[in-house]
Amino acid sequence: MRVKTGRYLIIIFFQFVSFLAFTQNQQLSFERIGTKDGLSDLNILSIMQDSRGFIWVGTENGLNRFDGHQFKVYYNDPADSGSISNNYVKHILEDSQGNIWISTHGGGLNKFDRKKNRFIRYIHAPDNPNSLSDNTINKILEDRNGKFWIATLNGLNMFDPATNSFTSYIHHNGDPKSLSDNNVSTIFADSRNNLWVGTLYGGLNCFNRKDNSFSCYKSDPSIEGSISGNEISSIFEDSDHQLWIGTSGRGLSRYDYKTGQFIHYRNNPATNSIANDNIQSINEDDNGNLWIGTENAGISLLDCKSKLFRTCMNDETDDHSLSANSADVITKDKDGNMWVGLFSGGICLHKKNADQFNLYKHNASPGSLSNNFVLSILEDQNENLWIGTDGGGLNRYDQRTGKSYRYKQSNSGNSICGNFVLSLAEDSGKNLWIGTWGGGLSKFDVKNHHFTNFKYDESNKSGLSSNNIYEVMISRCGKVLIGTHGGGLNIYDEQTNRFTHFRHNREEPRSLSSDEISDLLEDKAGNLWVGTFDGGIDLFEPKTNDFLRYNKENGNLNSNSVHQFLETRSGLLYVCTLNGGLNYFDPSKHLFIPVDSKNKFPSQCIYAALEDQKGNIWVSTNKGISRYEPKTGIIKNYSIEDGLQADIFKPHSAFIGKSGKLYFGGINGYNSFFPDQICKKPYNPPIVLTDFQIFNKNVPIAKDTNDHSPLRQDISETKSLVVPYNSNVITIGFAALDFASPLNKVYAYKLKGFDSEWNLIGSKNSANYTNLNPGNYVFKVKCQNRSGEWSPEIHTLNLTIVPPFWLTWWFKILIPFFFLVVLFGLYKYRVRSINLKRITLEKLVNERTARIAQQSEELQVLNSELKKQSSELQEQKIME
Repeated sequence: MRVKTGRYLIIIFFQFVSFLAFTQNQQLSFERIGTKDGLSDLNILSIMQDSRGFIWVGTENGLNRFDGHQFKVYYNDPADSGSISNNYVKHILEDSQGNIWISTHGGGLNKFDRKKNRFIRYIHAPDNPNSLSDNTINKILEDRNGKFWIATLNGLNMFDPATNSFTSYIHHNGDPKSLSDNNVSTIFADSRNNLWVGTLYGGLNCFNRKDNSFSCYKSDPSIEGSISGNEISSIFEDSDHQLWIGTSGRGLSRYDYKTGQFIHYRNNPATNSIANDNIQSINEDDNGNLWIGTENAGISLLDCKSKLFRTCMNDETDDHSLSANSADVITKDKDGNMWVGLFSGGICLHKKNADQFNLYKHNASPGSLSNNFVLSILEDQNENLWIGTDGGGLNRYDQRTGKSYRYKQSNSGNSICGNFVLSLAEDSGKNLWIGTWGGGLSKFDVKNHHFTNFKYDESNKSGLSSNNIYEVMISRCGKVLIGTHGGGLNIYDEQTNRFTHFRHNREEPRSLSSDEISDLLEDKAGNLWVGTFDGGIDLFEPKTNDFLRYNKENGNLNSNSVHQFLETRSGLLYVCTLNGGLNYFDPSKHLFIPVDSKNKFPSQCIYAALEDQKGNIWVSTNKGISRYEPKTGIIKNYSIEDGLQADIFKPHSAFIGKSGKLYFGGINGYNSFFPDQICKKPYNPPIVLTDFQIFNKNVPIAKDTNDHSPLRQDISETKSLVVPYNSNVITIGFAALDFASPLNKVYAYKLKGFDSEWNLIGSKNSANYTNLNPGNYVFKVKCQNRSGEWSPEIHTLNLTIVPPFWLTWWFKILIPFFFLVVLFGLYKYRVRSINLKRITLEKLVNERTARIAQQSEELQVLNSELKKQSSELQEQKIME
């Protein structure tokens, strides 16, 4: 009879439990970057970060430079010989001198002049044996001697910058020491200064620099330890100096330097293995995991210590999964972020700081969560992790075996009562109590896999008062306390199988303040605290069955909507509220007081709170998670950019495990983390200038000395600018090259000589000035780091506004001299004029005087004649 019962229970168990023999892996979160963000094309062939901090991206349609805010795209212009030679960019390299080299498909090699934004082209010339051997270049490499090695479709080339010439190495039939195949797919220089050359059909080659010969490694099934395939796609050396070779169709090989043999890693669906045998790219993260990009199978992550693989693929239901499954390039930047270039998928960025918070959520994997809305979390005495979801039922994750189980409501007589699991509690008998929305209460005997369900029955006055169970708590005396939504507080006595009800009574001020219960807590002194959605907090007095109210109306609480209680190890009681922030209880004043902090929480909507082993309080909000240090009052905030499932979490969906690990549930899965491992490094990103405009128009770089553009070189390379007085309406663009926190950047700028204070502008990355007076200025810009502190990195630009000539110093000095000269000239002119007038007057006087003298003489003569005639007349009269 016992055997039959056992068989029956097993059958029923498998009716409502989905057994999933899969490990619940932490899931990687990616930020997608595509054409909507300004990327020129979705087919990504190369990604490189330069010494300045810019990210360069090669696509099938243009070369891109990314500063975290925007892309600058370089296209081929047939009419401009200084443009890039071809839009199909296959590889990008920065050399030891800071020059950018770009290989193209069909356009040869390009060297980029940063200052002038011009490209110098190197192409195949059939009549020149010292030119490139082919214009399609797969990869470029600079060796320790400053020489460049170039993988082409027609052999291996070595470029010597000193002679500006190319030397070609090609395959010669009958010569086993020549290159095994002319189609060179990839090249790599290892830490031992070996130059490895991968070919498309001829296997792997190692170049001997002494005699310019090649040693060839080819796949041979009859030889144990030979390379797995002859179509070499990628070569990489990890931090342990192991050499990895990716092949097309034959998986991954690891080269053993001691034995000269290769260890193979092939896809095998029956075992833990690499996702696909078509390897496109290889790189390594800061945790020592090998990232292997495949064709059409996503990324395989290999833990080099355990030799176990896990796979990341596109999930159409998850916007933070890979956007496509062919990973043609994987690059790690200086900050440890992983950049994945995909075919038809653009760029996917996995941020290093996102690894601080483990993320678990629903995806296509059968071992994942049944639903992403996580409403409740509990770790039981056997270290099983239970996760209640919003519509997906209950999940159990066995942390010892790594297996996952799902429990959903079914029509069978032995199943959970509902799929909307709001609350979880474990009693001393290791039974799990489950509160659901709309389904009532379930007691789960974990050992025997048996559910006992309790539902609201209007005819049963001592039964459950509501099927909407928001909180379940086990008291120290073993009673089950149930907070309902609409049915008040219930206390269940298992011995009598009866529920005692406590309801709100408008006529009774010492009754429960609301029938909508949000949380319950029994403190160290045995007091029962009841949180409600709209009535504040009640303190239960068991002797009288009365409730003492703390609410907004009596001034003892700043919000009547309570989410969760937290009692610390020291006995301090905290309460999380909606729009009232985090409060603590002061027993001497009998009121709840908002926490006093040096900086604020990102939101006053606090959903849940946990205390870590150092006494810090971690709270979840609708804007991320925050850590509050009661001793210092300092708050540190974390957002989705730090790896959180989302910025919005769920009320009282939180738990602290025996190991000290914290769990917080939200709308996109749940996060788990050890507080000691969470740190915000004070990374101070470099700040660069990205744009310069006059009258809202981009200023071109001057082509030559006759060009009057004030921008003599690219603004990112410019240290000082001279602008004419009539072009003094300017805009300066800038960017902090921190790709892990682009949305959290806060900028401030100041123009010394004009601004007296820093201008705080948030995430805006440009500064505008109009009608600046002529003079010398210093433009300064800075950014907050991830810790919220101002970075010491301040970028400066000397700016001179040239005055018009009438405001120049030399003109101001010449003005008085000019006036003196004019006055002196006027004086001299006046003197000369007076002299001329005097001379003229004297001449006139002399002329007139001479005339008068002549006239006087004539008068005298006339007078004499008259006198003579008069005398003659008198004499005549006398004679008569």
